[in-house]
Amino acid sequence: MLFDANELIGTRHNHALFSQVAEPVTPQPEIDTILRNIEADLIAGRVIEAARRLDEAVLEGRQGTHSDWWHVRAVIAYHRNSLEEAVGHWRKAIRQDPRPHYRHNLASALCDLAALSVEHGRLPLAFEALCEAVQAAPTLVEAQAALGIVATEMQDWDLAAQALHEAIRLDEDHARAHDALGTLAGRQHRWSEAVSHHADAVRRDARCAEAWNNLGHALLQIGSSDKAVQALEQAVAISLGFAEAHNNLGNAYRDCGRFTDALGCYRQALELKPDLTEAQFNLADLHRYETDDAELTRLLQTPVPAEAPRAALLLFARGKAFDELGRTDEAFASWREANGLIRRGNGYDEARTLERLEQLRSSIEGGAPPSPADQPPLPSPPNHVFIVGAPRCGSTLLEQILASHPAVQSLGERDFFEQSIMAASPQALGNPRSWLARDNEQVRAIAEGYRSRVLASTAATTRSLIVDKFLGNSLVLGEIRRALPAAKIIVLFRDNRDLGLSCYSKRFTTGHPYAYDLAELGRYLSTHDRLLEAASRCFPETTVMRIQYEEMVERPEQVIRRLLNFLGLSWHPACLEFHTTSRIVTTASAQQVRSPINRHGVGRWRRYERHLGPLLDAL
Repeated sequence: MLFDANELIGTRHNHALFSQVAEPVTPQPEIDTILRNIEADLIAGRVIEAARRLDEAVLEGRQGTHSDWWHVRAVIAYHRNSLEEAVGHWRKAIRQDPRPHYRHNLASALCDLAALSVEHGRLPLAFEALCEAVQAAPTLVEAQAALGIVATEMQDWDLAAQALHEAIRLDEDHARAHDALGTLAGRQHRWSEAVSHHADAVRRDARCAEAWNNLGHALLQIGSSDKAVQALEQAVAISLGFAEAHNNLGNAYRDCGRFTDALGCYRQALELKPDLTEAQFNLADLHRYETDDAELTRLLQTPVPAEAPRAALLLFARGKAFDELGRTDEAFASWREANGLIRRGNGYDEARTLERLEQLRSSIEGGAPPSPADQPPLPSPPNHVFIVGAPRCGSTLLEQILASHPAVQSLGERDFFEQSIMAASPQALGNPRSWLARDNEQVRAIAEGYRSRVLASTAATTRSLIVDKFLGNSLVLGEIRRALPAAKIIVLFRDNRDLGLSCYSKRFTTGHPYAYDLAELGRYLSTHDRLLEAASRCFPETTVMRIQYEEMVERPEQVIRRLLNFLGLSWHPACLEFHTTSRIVTTASAQQVRSPINRHGVGRWRRYERHLGPLLDAL
């Protein structure tokens, strides 16, 4: 249920309610007597007797027409769980006499009706009911909160925010409204704000497992997996049967390198809720499948859900299991079906995406960089290092190597630079050449905005370099070059045949809509490579360094020494022992980077070559 509206506001104060009977316009003494008897039964809690009297009166044709009559009929219909009938009667009562308790009772019944609609997947009906509820009783907190929640699901962000803020204005300690504001912020990818709202919710209701779970989920999104562990452990302690919280706790443990604990959480989630495909998918990502494996049996016996997103998760999990067992045809068939389900519904616009990449490449190749005199002053330490490349290019491995150096701190995948551009000039992200036309004030605002976000995230770090591996930064390389001219950019390439297969066999949490069709994936990777090649050629060699993934895994020490020299760092042996470094890793490579460097991913595409025709042709 969305709301907790088991009692009508009016009937919670029965004596006050039924002392306010309106005088009928036309004297109806017999009807008034029946009405008074029914009201007396309701006040005394004799609902069954009141309903019997009402039924007899209706059958005998002795019915009133004034507002109190319709109100009594509504109350009895409500107690019979005939919500639509109750709503209809209260509407009639209000048309005759819009008393406050009639309006509040109508709003409460509409909230219950909306909750039932949500349970049956009828969001538009719930939305309609709640809009009427807040119109009838604008001060009913539960109606405002429920409207905000449903409007969030309907992606009506403005109305959702308006309703939830109104709920909090009416009741500052309404934990559920604070929690719902966090969910709203998360849906808009404003995760730091989401953390703040969810934290407000648990401060007001420390026994709300759902709010602790939501706080943990939001903390995971900003890379604070250690804090997420604490929140999610609270959630499962409060509600042992909360399967989704166990799954999220598994994700937090995984990010922190506690893989055994993570697997235990995923198994517990599946014991509680066998059809929780998110847990099945996450378990499959960590588990190493073998023949006659109990987990394999469970995975293959789990029915494929009807909903495409959940079905895709299960199919990706099966593909991973088949791949590890060497059953390549079955693995690829599972991946092909999973990718098809996602591609049919993700709305990817290939022409627009490739055109933007080409425009960005052209702007880098043809754009004259600003003269030194026009550039903002060089930043004071720490300086910034950006790792860019296509997804699955090895960026997490490279980040882990660098983060093992005592002079380096990593941000993980945070879109801080994109946020800074949006804050300085919201329209800029849609214009591939906007970085060339900015004035110094805008450029400085971007630089300062980025640095303030970074420093807030890394606290009072004493390290001299901060690594940002948000791969979306490949689309703002020109902006980075102008705003942070002292920053270092590492461009990472990988054999696109291996890279394409790796993308196609993984379900991305967000973004990368091009990855679910082999031909589209190939065309994207080729075009994206041309953009990165342009940056490698056109930016000063003191600013940009190109690394090939295959060389990095073949000759790691040689490549790492060259990289550290480029960054102005001395050699440190921990960079070769990166897999022992204790840190949070939030990407799909969380497990791989905690193993020594290996060549397992090199040439993997050959096992699937006969299935990869569209990808190979596009490349």
